[in-house]
Amino acid sequence: MSDVPGRIPAPAADGHDEALSAALKRAAAAGGRAVVPEPAQLVVARGARRRRRTLAVAAVCAVCLLAGAGALTAVRLAASDQGVPAAPPSPSPSPSVSVPPPDTGFPSPGGLSPTPTGLASTSLPPDGDDHPGSAASP
Repeated sequence: MSDVPGRIPAPAADGHDEALSAALKRAAAAGGRAVVPEPAQLVVARGARRRRRTLAVAAVCAVCLLAGAGALTAVRLAASDQGVPAAPPSPSPSPSVSVPPPDTGFPSPGGLSPTPTGLASTSLPPDGDDHPGSAASP
């Protein structure tokens, strides 16, 4: 027989292999008898710790993912404020409404601002007059 790599040599005929095999089997049997299994309570506690750690890692990942998505959304919203208008532009310019300045010809009593002309209410009688439509003379 030639020495070929990967080929298992044939056992020797002198009986040394049987003695080695028997010794290894005795050692394995002695080791198996010496093993004491762990109590079930320890195994259950180890499983509970692992579950808690896994749940904590999942919660941390979820928080980081949500915080990152919120920050990314905020950055995109801040960057897009200048890009797109809120309403489409109108085809013609809108007429500007000019508000007349308040009438400053009368002194304001007690620091109150005067009532603009044309906006005075006629539903209440002025100065105790019983006629709601009549104007009071100063």
